[in-house]
Amino acid sequence: MNLFTTLLLAAAALAGTPGQGLATVLPPKAQQAIEQRSAAFIGAPGFAEVDITQSCGDEAFYTRERFPKSGQTAFRPDAGLDALTKAVLLVDCAEAPLPHARYLIRYHLDRVPQAGQGQREYVEVLRFNLGPQRYQDVIRHVEREFWPPESIFGIGPNLAWRFVFGPVQGNRAHVERASRAELNQTDAAKQDCLGMPCLSAASPTDPSDVWRAFTPSTLSAAVYREPNDADLPGPARVAQMLFLSATGGSGQAEPSESASIGQPEMVFRISKNVSGQDSGITGLLHQQGLMDDAVSELWTLLRLSPGSGPEWHRKVVHRAGRQ
Repeated sequence: MNLFTTLLLAAAALAGTPGQGLATVLPPKAQQAIEQRSAAFIGAPGFAEVDITQSCGDEAFYTRERFPKSGQTAFRPDAGLDALTKAVLLVDCAEAPLPHARYLIRYHLDRVPQAGQGQREYVEVLRFNLGPQRYQDVIRHVEREFWPPESIFGIGPNLAWRFVFGPVQGNRAHVERASRAELNQTDAAKQDCLGMPCLSAASPTDPSDVWRAFTPSTLSAAVYREPNDADLPGPARVAQMLFLSATGGSGQAEPSESASIGQPEMVFRISKNVSGQDSGITGLLHQQGLMDDAVSELWTLLRLSPGSGPEWHRKVVHRAGRQ
């Protein structure tokens, strides 16, 4: 092994280890600002800071099943993966995937003043288990002796994860800090997922006449796999497809001057097998804080079902007097 390869392997290994890697050295004030914002985000009421590697370590995350091309280069297979997609993959790794679930994902890109390389990405993933509702719907119409096992509908709490991602050499989205919270049924029932109750078993409504069909730019292929994604993309891929569409295919978000951690520029709702007998997954993205004089909000809807191609629709909300 030559020296160049050795250095690449060392950098890649460090980049995959929390708290290590060749991170950008920032001015003291910029570093302090990042630490304060990260601490407030991670330490929100109800959240407990955790070491993600204890719930989803390298052996659990970097599997051949998840990353089929793992080991083909000196770098981690997720080295170029965006923070949004990685957050969903990490949650489903740490908690185990659910067959019937809804995700509410909030994304904010924060660029610290006086630190051109000091951007951080703040991602919150709330996951709601709709398996119990689906189970009750099924047994309501079936004789007791024919009831299926409840476990096949998915066992797991309603929960939330928060991640702070930063770039290090060899890793675009390195987890700097993470925290976790569980939501009891009462709190989960109060959560709103872009205009509908997060625990609702209803399918999102069809686009109204203000929505328009469109075809996004070519989207890069996924470098990962998700459980049971042979027929339909999983939640991480649907979120990534919406993110790629919103960023013109680049997967690189731009900072918004009017957005914040509390009012993020992107909010996603992913609904996986939440109603009906057939499989299906839908994704809805709401963008606000746009750097556009005429447009204040963008809504993007993606619907996927077995045997058919993706259906894309978009709704544009113009600023007053600018339509």
